[in-house]
Amino acid sequence: MNLSTIMPEELKGRAILAVTNDASIDINNQVLACLPGETVVFQSVDIVRDDPNDRLTFPVEFLNSLTGMPPYKLNLKPGCIIMLLRNLVSTKDLCNGTR
Repeated sequence: MNLSTIMPEELKGRAILAVTNDASIDINNQVLACLPGETVVFQSVDIVRDDPNDRLTFPVEFLNSLTGMPPYKLNLKPGCIIMLLRNLVSTKDLCNGTR
């Protein structure tokens, strides 16, 4: 699928289904390339906390190699749509599935 001919406004109210995470990441990158503005990169946390009193750490390389959603490096631009995958603050409507 080539998304370079589709305007970002056309995708605003739609959802794109992908079979694999790799396909989803590829589509996200194509849509992001269509949006104007500068890309901002957010990286995931490199420490896993198993117990609040005891920190369990894994090598950074191992954590970065895990595939899933969202990826280790999340590229965003102003105006791009993101969807929450878990409840953050339900009193402020930051819940699973919110765009």
